[in-house]
Order: sequence, then structure tokens, then C-alpha cells
Amino acid sequence: MTNFTGIFTFPHGGMISAGLLLAACAALAATTYSVASCRLVVLSFISNTGNFEQTFSRYNQVEFDSFSEYKVALGLFQWLRPNGDDANWDDGTCVGYQQSMKDDFAEPDFEIARGFGSLAVLLSFIAVLWSFLNSCIAWNVFQIIILSFLLLSGTFASGMTFMFFRSDLCNSTFPESACRIDEGGLILVAGAILWFAGFLVTVLFVRPLDRVADDRGLTPYDRSQARESAAAKEKRRRARESRRQEQAKSKVLDGLTYEEEDGGIAIITPVTAASYSYDEEDSNSPRKQKASKKSSSRAQPEAYSDPVPQNDEYEVYINSRNQRIDEILRDIQDSEDREQPKSTKQEI
Repeated sequence: MTNFTGIFTFPHGGMISAGLLLAACAALAATTYSVASCRLVVLSFISNTGNFEQTFSRYNQVEFDSFSEYKVALGLFQWLRPNGDDANWDDGTCVGYQQSMKDDFAEPDFEIARGFGSLAVLLSFIAVLWSFLNSCIAWNVFQIIILSFLLLSGTFASGMTFMFFRSDLCNSTFPESACRIDEGGLILVAGAILWFAGFLVTVLFVRPLDRVADDRGLTPYDRSQARESAAAKEKRRRARESRRQEQAKSKVLDGLTYEEEDGGIAIITPVTAASYSYDEEDSNSPRKQKASKKSSSRAQPEAYSDPVPQNDEYEVYINSRNQRIDEILRDIQDSEDREQPKSTKQEI
């Protein structure tokens, strides 16, 4: 779920958001300049019909007896027209391709390069907007994955723009021709590197809000896991304590003997809870022997008799009997606590 945290709150970290925004803006500038440039590549060719413009002109019907070498700077949507017949190839004005030119050399590779160039520019605008929103919105995992895919797609689209080198214009339109990268192509390479840098920043450093660490290096996710772990440990501790109490009560009750008397049942307690250890050790262990010696030196709880009523007061009798058993257990526990050394109590 997307959380708006406030303007310039930088929920994913100030340095991370600034670095991502800087990479996206630089990639936008480099990609846009390269795609709009008329100097993406330099075409060197030989022709007997004149220069680049004359070759593709519909009104040029002249063929020279010999071939001459020419150079022209080309882009995805424009080319560099020299300012004069004697001007150098790199001294001119950017103009769009004429329809006669497109009819001659517009083929799949050329169109693919133009399409991916346009896509790279579109993705760069989206990436800049998304990177700017990092300053005020905490993205979830799914949105961060989309942002990573967007930046990686920009890298791919920028690279596919170089399909221009496989077009017929660079390979087969002229008897001999070759294309080499120009300043616009070099800037496009830099743009692709910036796209990939933004992708790495997103993958390695941008985290959902519940995974952003605080000053102690703990994330909200870590703290929630720690609380759940502490709650589970406390639940297990209470369960163990409850089992121990039940075991202690059961052992005391096992030590009670019942004898029939006239008018009821006499409950006699010949042993105490100190004779039993909470762990499952052998009955001849030193710990149990020591506990037996201690129990023999204590005053044994007095036996009591409790006639069993033969009427509707049976439930009242059961409750009273259980209360007396609990009193016996408390007396035993109190006697054990009095005999424990003070140092042991402090450690506990």
C-alpha cells in the first residue's frame, strides 16, 4: 500500500532519493538530446550521383563518370545539411528527412531504432516523475519492482536505438558505406549507463517503509519480528510454568492417601512437594535424596478428615476440599521459600 508521508520527508532516505532523482534527470537529458540530435552517427559513402541530398532528390537525374567520397551526419529524425557546397560535413544545420529519403531507406531496422528511441524518451519522463515522488511517498514492494523494471527497460530501449547501425542506410544503400558513432551516439551510451545506474540504486538501496532501518539499524519489520518472538517466548514460558504447577499439584495429590472412616473419608498427607523434583531425573539422584532429607526435617502438614456428605451439598463439599488442598500446596511452597538462601532469591 502506498503511504504519503509528507512533502520532502524522504521515507526511503534522503541520499538514496537524491541519487535516484539525479540519475533519472541525467538519463532524461542524455536520452532526449541523443534522440533529437542530427549527429547520432557519421555516414561515410561513395556515390556517382552527388552528395547525400542530391542522391535522394527526385529531381536529380545526374550521374557522374567517377565516384566521389562523401560524409554526412545522421540522426534518428534529422540529418545535418552543410551550409554550402564547399562547407565541411560537420558545419551545417539540422533538418528533417524528406519524404523522398524516407521512401528509399525507411526499412525495419531503421524504424525499430526510431521506435525504441521514442520509447526511451517516454520512459525517462516517467522515471523522473517517479523518482521525484520518492521524496514524499513510501512505495511498497510491488511498486519498487515496477520502478526497477521501468529503469531496466530504459536501459534496453536506449541500447536498441543502435539498431540504426544495421539499417540499409549504413550497409547497402550506397556501393560502399560505413557508419561510425558520433557525439549524439556517445551521449546516448552515457544515457544508457545512467539508466542502469538508476536501476542498481533501486534494486540495492530502495526498500519498503517496513524495511527502512532506524538509527540502531533496526527496521519496523525487524522490530515487529522481535515483538512476535518475545510474545511467543512469553507464551511458551507461561505454558511451561503452568505445566510445572500442574505437575507439582499432581505429585502432591499422588502422595495423599485415603482411608475410610465412619461417616466419611480421612485424607492423610504423609509426603510433601519437596520430595519431588520438577525435572525428570532418577529417583536416586542426589537432588531428590537431598530433597527427601529436607522434607523429613520439616513439619508435616496435619492430616484432616472430611466426611463425605450424602445430600445436595456434595458440590459445596468438593469446592471446600479443593480449597484445603490449595492451602496445603501454599504451605509447602512457603516452607520451601523460607529455606532457600537469600543469594538464590536475588539471582532469580
